[in-house]
Amino acid sequence: MSNETLPLAPPNSARRCDLSVVVMESTPTGALTYTGLTPKGLELAREFSSKGYTHAAFAARAGISMKGWVAIRERDANAFNAWEEGRAILDSRYTDKLNKHVDEDNLTALLAAMKFKLGYRDTGPTDPNNGTGPTINIQINAPLPATEVTSLIGEIPPLPEDQDQ
Repeated sequence: MSNETLPLAPPNSARRCDLSVVVMESTPTGALTYTGLTPKGLELAREFSSKGYTHAAFAARAGISMKGWVAIRERDANAFNAWEEGRAILDSRYTDKLNKHVDEDNLTALLAAMKFKLGYRDTGPTDPNNGTGPTINIQINAPLPATEVTSLIGEIPPLPEDQDQ
């Protein structure tokens, strides 16, 4: 896959279903319904999701409504899986970059990794019923006198304004 920007609309179309991407079939009543994606559509869905595009962007590119894209993902396991495979590629790419920064002792990246990959939050675990997640919740309401802070977290260096007194 290249790093080029993907077109967000089908060629020569204000919003016309791109039949090279979407499979349409006629119902017994004569109505047309979206039933899946063509092989080109599956690759396009994988590519869009692997580059971080939204469902809405893909639907616009395919020339269908969001409702139509939702219906395709519900009816066609291959379409759903293609989108998820692309998301997995994106996740791996971002995880590799995040891990590189963590390995370089970037504290911000470390905190982000703990939150994104381990479920840590500033105010507690994301799922309190999950026994494998973090169970520690530290919340210090400021301002506290220095003696109370010391009793909670240990000795801390004095602040410049504390030294003036």
